[in-house]
Parts: sequence; structure tokens; C-alpha cells
Amino acid sequence: MTAALANKNAAVLKVAKMLGISTTEIIGIGDGYNDFPLLEACGYKVATENANENLKAIADLIIPSYQNNGVQNFIKNFLKNR
Repeated sequence: MTAALANKNAAVLKVAKMLGISTTEIIGIGDGYNDFPLLEACGYKVATENANENLKAIADLIIPSYQNNGVQNFIKNFLKNR
């Protein structure tokens, strides 16, 4: 049993409010169906190549899987280009 608002979408909204930023400034990275609410809430949506097809359909970018260091390399490159 879980609370109705206990999901990744609600968490993104709460974090954005706490930081005083828009959700458009948040990057979401996911690979599973449970990450769908997360990506829906984020301004930039990233899915891994092994992600659910529905998740990949809404993604702005598809990266290699975590087994192939996709998330690590995405974050490293993002920070390097800032």
C-alpha cells in the first residue's frame, strides 16, 4: 500500500518547489515503466536504450544503458559542457 502522491512525479514537483526552480530545469533519466511519471514531470527527458518503448517514445534523448556507462557518461558530458 502506498500514498496516492507517493510517486516520482510528485517528488520532482516537491524538489522543484524546495529549490525554487521550474520543473523545466530538471533532467530526468529512466529505464523502467515506473520512471514514466518522473520523465513526464521533467523538462528534459532521458531514457536508456534498454528502456521500455513507451518511455523511449517521450524521451528527448536516448543514451546507452547503465551497463554501458550511459548514465555516467551523460552526466560527465553534461557537467563538462556547463
